[in-house]
Amino acid sequence: MIPRSNDTNSYNRTIVNRLHSTIWGAAFLGLARILWATSLFGFGSDETRGLIVVITTASPFGAALCLMHLRAAALIFTSITMLPLIAFLWLTEVPGHMVSALILALVTLIITFVANKYGNDFARMTMQQKEVENKKTEAEHLNKINMALANQDSLTGLANRRAFMAHLQSQV
Repeated sequence: MIPRSNDTNSYNRTIVNRLHSTIWGAAFLGLARILWATSLFGFGSDETRGLIVVITTASPFGAALCLMHLRAAALIFTSITMLPLIAFLWLTEVPGHMVSALILALVTLIITFVANKYGNDFARMTMQQKEVENKKTEAEHLNKINMALANQDSLTGLANRRAFMAHLQSQV
């Protein structure tokens, strides 16, 4: 958790630095993961390789979904892990692996589309939330002005009958 600071610029810089660290961390982990996954492929029998294909193709999608709120990290992680894996499976020229590569390419495109769409929706929702907060602050300010105008005579600037009655009611 990032501790709140009175200096807004410093606080914003800290947030941006943490976001950049997350993006670079996702890229590094994606690269390490794809190197590990392709190195595993050389071991075991055909059934074991099939299991490796299933595990190495399914797990990056879970990681990408966890990074969904940070669209850049999700897209970088998906690209770094899936594109080399798709190419690797296609280049094996084993029919089952080539079919897996095609399916994986389609699923990767769908996940990328969803991540992009969800990221846009999340950004829009965040902007709308800020807009609502600004409108609420503005409405509170206008409400204070209206209350002052409603309880003050516009010609003399003195408290009017409504203010007198409200004060009288609060004293009873």
